[in-house]
Amino acid sequence: MTELLAIGGFADAGGALAGKTGRFVPLEKIVAQPPDFIVVASDDLAPRDEGSALLAHPALLRLYPASRRIVLPPKLTVCGGPTLPAALDRVASEAHRVRAGNP
Repeated sequence: MTELLAIGGFADAGGALAGKTGRFVPLEKIVAQPPDFIVVASDDLAPRDEGSALLAHPALLRLYPASRRIVLPPKLTVCGGPTLPAALDRVASEAHRVRAGNP
């Protein structure tokens, strides 16, 4: 994921924010040190599990409106093989969208 985002011109802040906890970043840390964008699996904000419920938290909704969310569906990131070109296209499209200032 880090390399995929880097190709699109994004820096992955997750590692720096997560520290020794691996890739989990507590909500408090995201709010205290908010990255410019957040990568989500869907633009649907309806909570379906604990992870998506966290993304629907009012603090994150305020920090990350649609214009600051990069949507990268799981089907593009599960395997680094045949879906990689589509994932790269999606990241490039999202990079173009956010640089153009489009929601």
